[in-house]
Amino acid sequence: MSNLDEALQKEYLHLSAVWDDFDRRVLTIKGWTAAGSIAAMFAWASKPEASMGFAVGLAVLIVAMWVLEAQWKVFQHSNGSRIDALEAHFAGGAQLTCAFQSHAISRRIREKWGLRGLLKWFGKPFVWIPYVPLLVMILLTIFIR
Repeated sequence: MSNLDEALQKEYLHLSAVWDDFDRRVLTIKGWTAAGSIAAMFAWASKPEASMGFAVGLAVLIVAMWVLEAQWKVFQHSNGSRIDALEAHFAGGAQLTCAFQSHAISRRIREKWGLRGLLKWFGKPFVWIPYVPLLVMILLTIFIR
């Protein structure tokens, strides 16, 4: 194996680990957000004197987590083309001539996608779940009170 192939293999393994790490982190944060929000809603709903500001604050926090996850997905998927190129290289397809270009390529892709990329991921079901159901629960709790 050439020095270039060894470097490309290291880059591939790093990008694969980063990809999987993003998914693990997002699932952890989704769990914290869902559990914490549901507990907060029950606590808020059980106190008649609790202000509406609490519900608004909780909704803002949930939307912030939703936006954060969409941004992470943009970052994660901006590495997809480099991962594809590395896999093609090792499958005997297009030959890469330079290793460790993933950051520069990812940055160019994110700049090209811009706000459109964020909005794309914002609307994907695996991103908006559990945020939309939590926001609906807040609204229902407001109207039930």
